[in-house]
Amino acid sequence: MVAARRIALDIRRAGGRPRDTWLINAWWFVWLCDGPLSVAVHLLVLHQTEYHNPIDHGIGILDSILAIAVIRRITAGQPAGPLPYFNMT
Repeated sequence: MVAARRIALDIRRAGGRPRDTWLINAWWFVWLCDGPLSVAVHLLVLHQTEYHNPIDHGIGILDSILAIAVIRRITAGQPAGPLPYFNMT
């Protein structure tokens, strides 16, 4: 779970100075609420396996929007053009 956030932060950092990580952190938090925490609440607290309610759908939509925003922000921060060739021999 933490790997997705760490990878996104590393890619963002590779594109230059990481000015703002709030978007990645917000996406990761909402993703946790949509995935593992939602499953735990439904199974352990509500004792049900049905996820068809407006709150779950709303969290999923918000998570999708934030994921798209993270991808666009990370892509925009990457340097343009091919990477330089490093001779490793």
